[in-house]
Amino acid sequence: MAETLGIGRTPIRESLFRLAAEGLLQVKAGRGFFCVTSPSATSRTCSKRSWY
Repeated sequence: MAETLGIGRTPIRESLFRLAAEGLLQVKAGRGFFCVTSPSATSRTCSKRSWY
């Protein structure tokens, strides 16, 4: 993902953990990050945010 976006791994990792803290992803140790909400729920959550 970092290579595709042309950025370092640290910002990607921090973003994934932030999404997990907000309940949109689940972290499974040694396995990775997984979606826990439906795409429509995620869309509603994202539309409520203030994007800068």
